[in-house]
Amino acid sequence: MNPIRVGVLLTALVVALSFSGCGGSSRRLVSISISPDPGVAKNQKVQLVATGTFNEAPTLVTPLEANWQPNHCNSNVCPQAIVAQPVTVSSSGLATCQTGYSGSVVILLTAPADPSRPVDSTTGTLVDGKTTVTCP
Repeated sequence: MNPIRVGVLLTALVVALSFSGCGGSSRRLVSISISPDPGVAKNQKVQLVATGTFNEAPTLVTPLEANWQPNHCNSNVCPQAIVAQPVTVSSSGLATCQTGYSGSVVILLTAPADPSRPVDSTTGTLVDGKTTVTCP
């Protein structure tokens, strides 16, 4: 490729990237809902789906990419070490009850309020959602 053409393309790319950061978007995640709520695991599994509500269009995003986490602290009592988690949740929201477990577990979900931040971000404003998964 012609070196002048490469230089022009690189300059155009740099200019485009610099303008993309100017002004930014004011679009923010306001809340997260999860369905089904509560989730009942049939055959040890239940697919959870997160929906994000934003302050600007598109206002609803389903499924919302977020961090799923079982919360194993019930009644404000947390065991020192969890040997086996009674419910695991995949990055796609598939909750799986461990064989032999019967009970309910609170499932937490977090996502950054700023949709340009990585889903696994732990800095900045985070928005939470939660539901309960019951294992029969």
